[in-house]
Amino acid sequence: FGNAKTLRNNNSSRFGRWTEVHFDSHIRICGARIENYLLEKQRVVHQAKGERNFHAFYQLCAFPEVASAFALSSPDQFRYLKNSGCTVVPGIDDARDFREMDEAFDNLGFIQEEKAWCYEICASVLHMSNISFESDGEGSRIDELGSHGLHYAAHFLKVDPEKLALSFTERSIEVRGDVTKALNT
Repeated sequence: FGNAKTLRNNNSSRFGRWTEVHFDSHIRICGARIENYLLEKQRVVHQAKGERNFHAFYQLCAFPEVASAFALSSPDQFRYLKNSGCTVVPGIDDARDFREMDEAFDNLGFIQEEKAWCYEICASVLHMSNISFESDGEGSRIDELGSHGLHYAAHFLKVDPEKLALSFTERSIEVRGDVTKALNT
């Protein structure tokens, strides 16, 4: 779920984990600490030329029943997947890998509702990548083309589309308890 194609490796983990193992005076394990770090969040919105976003996004698009359920189409239809110019990788079968990922969720004890929640979040991110804007006086608004991405993102996030639109087009600034709304430009 956290792997992606980089220029050096077709299946590179984009996160890290540091594990400390603690021993007692008899050299027996008495504890451990695991620290997770470096989830490459930037990769969601931008990849270098020739790299891919996280595999899970492409896998959702490649599995017909899931793609249909979440209004997904080919990866080249989503800005966050196509901008690097690499949507297909020789030797990677995204549909097969989706089945493996879905089975891994089962093996980890995820119930169907929890798996659907993960897939809905991923689908909403892809749909948000297609939200586009136009100038609106001092600020901006979501244009007609971008309204489709907004609609699907709001649907899968289970939020009001108008409130989601406002989160993209205005911001709140709080100074000493006073809240001011400002338009995003």
